[in-house]
Amino acid sequence: MKRTLVLALCLWGILFPATTEAEIHFPFNGGIDFVQKKLSFTVKPDGKELTVTVVQENEKSYQTTVNIDHFSVPAFDIAAILNGTLDIRDPKGTRPRLILGKITSKYTLVNYKPIKDVNAQFQIKDGKLELNYFTIGNILCQGTVGLQAPYPLNLSIRLSGMAMDDFLALFTGNRDTDSSGNVEGKIDINGTLRAPYLKGKLFSYDGFVDRLHYSSIMLNLEGIYPILEIADSVITKDDGLPFNISGTFDISAKGSFKKQIEQLARNPVVSDTGKSLEWTFKRVPDDKSGKTEFKYLRRKSQDIHPMSEEKSDMLGVERTLEF
Repeated sequence: MKRTLVLALCLWGILFPATTEAEIHFPFNGGIDFVQKKLSFTVKPDGKELTVTVVQENEKSYQTTVNIDHFSVPAFDIAAILNGTLDIRDPKGTRPRLILGKITSKYTLVNYKPIKDVNAQFQIKDGKLELNYFTIGNILCQGTVGLQAPYPLNLSIRLSGMAMDDFLALFTGNRDTDSSGNVEGKIDINGTLRAPYLKGKLFSYDGFVDRLHYSSIMLNLEGIYPILEIADSVITKDDGLPFNISGTFDISAKGSFKKQIEQLARNPVVSDTGKSLEWTFKRVPDDKSGKTEFKYLRRKSQDIHPMSEEKSDMLGVERTLEF
């Protein structure tokens, strides 16, 4: 027998206590087949479809299927079939205390291009969604999400060889920026769902973003999304000239993305070692074992005896090995 249902009553309201903040709702159609012990519903935001089917295998086990038919999120069009299992463990016969789940996917397309399928293992316990792992493409996500307001976050995202244009689209929702290269690194997400705090360290090599061509980027960023502070970061241009970069970046300001890149402060790489000042004015990659840095070294005047004939300036070449 088919009947229209409210998803919160069928799933959320059964598994978790009521929240204190207003939830986000989507219109959908669905029903329950009590004979086959089957729940199904379809969500259609903006004309796209997402269909969920849950079949009860026994008292404590459920099979789930999610058919994503070109579901749109900012800058991405996603299509996939997700298959999963839910194992409900309730040793005391009361409200479910532990839910174990697994998800795999097939036929996964992002912007109509095939990518590595989704794999996830999670558990729901004590009002938290705990991700043992969630992988899609070049992204690995682990951590916890609170399922009650204010929805606290404690997540870690690792990027491995993610295309620069996909990275920019993921965090800005914008694919209008001309770019090339790959991104590696880690981003930690804390705070709450309404005010996530991001802190990350990212690397990229041999690419460009708009008119900014580089041989390497080391980027440190943090802040409450979408306003991020960039500091202690270094970019080496494709001609070998390195610069420290810093500034504020508003990820939500899509229209001024290029302008914000141009307005980031760029200063020559100068370090104070205590007895001398060092200015790195060129970095030349050698091989995977290291690089050569051309430096201008200037010893501080107080470190030179007044009667000494030594000069205070000298030019040096330094080779740095990386392991």
